[in-house]
Amino acid sequence: MTRIVFIVLFMLLQCACGTRPNHEATEKEVFDLVKTLERANNSLDQETILSLIDDSFTMLQDGKRLAPGETLKQIAMSMPEIKRLQSRFIDIKIKALAHDLALASFIFHDDIMMKDGTHMQKWGPTTLLFERTVSGWKMIYGDSDHYDESPMD
Repeated sequence: MTRIVFIVLFMLLQCACGTRPNHEATEKEVFDLVKTLERANNSLDQETILSLIDDSFTMLQDGKRLAPGETLKQIAMSMPEIKRLQSRFIDIKIKALAHDLALASFIFHDDIMMKDGTHMQKWGPTTLLFERTVSGWKMIYGDSDHYDESPMD
């Protein structure tokens, strides 16, 4: 009897461990959101950008931790000063961690013209953690580094 219980338990564990949830739909949804963020950057659509960020969003930006609300304030202050932004997200990868949680990573390349005539080219790696909330997918955490654009790019 003990042997039969062991065999049944072994079979159940194999079935449970061998099945992985299908996260393709989650990964596609978050990929589409990252592309929405890229388009919103290019059109300077502050409303769309802010709609993707949760109020609790925190970020590690260039080695400095930004508190909740700080990123939202930075966006609100800087967007009106930008004349043109060409933003490209390269090598976008999405990894669903659960049906309601996903990591997005990519390399951004930004060409920015400020209204005062200042021209900047920046690039860097970015990782964003998205959570599905009652009001849709929201960014809840980010990590991004900004480097001057290399003349080789």
